[in-house]
Formats: sequence, structure tokens, C-alpha cells
Amino acid sequence: EQVIHGNPSGVDNAVSTWGGALRYIPGKISALKSVPTLRILLTNTKVPRSTKVLVAGVKAKLLKFPAVMEPMLTSIDAISRECEGILEAMTGDPSQELYSRLEALV
Repeated sequence: EQVIHGNPSGVDNAVSTWGGALRYIPGKISALKSVPTLRILLTNTKVPRSTKVLVAGVKAKLLKFPAVMEPMLTSIDAISRECEGILEAMTGDPSQELYSRLEALV
């Protein structure tokens, strides 16, 4: 993971080992309170990628275009928080409306 990620957070290993969902903010990892059981399909695209290279690219863009990138990162955070709220609501009532809202966000 050190080679692929460069500076791994530990989130991938934790979720792979124990399941569930985690919120990662630099320096802080916390478990989401309640996450419904979801059916997710993972596929191998066979397209090699390096998280380390991708993260470096985002950092370079952030340094070069802060007025563009900072609002994008703020939007990503807002989407993540909205998804978290929907996931929590789904544990009590996994309605089609909630699935549709989640799908629209992701």
C-alpha cells in the first residue's frame, strides 16, 4: 500500500478487514454510525492506476488553480456528507426514494 498510495491513510485496509464505512479527514478516521447493507458490484477494469500519481495530480492542480479547485473540494465534501446522511436514513427506511437520491449523488 505504501508503494501504491505513497502515504496511505489506513482506511482501505480497515474497511477491507472489518467492513463498514469510514469517514476520513486528514489526521482523523471515524466510523459512520449506521450503514445499511448495500449490494455493490466491483469490477476490475484492468486499467492500472497509481493513487500516489493521482493524488499528486490533484495537489498540483490545487496549487496551480486554487480558486477553481477549492470550491470543487468543498463540493466533494458536501456530496460526501449528504451521502452519509442518506445512508443513515436508509438504516431505518431503505425506500426507493433514498436509493434514488444516493444514486443521483454518486
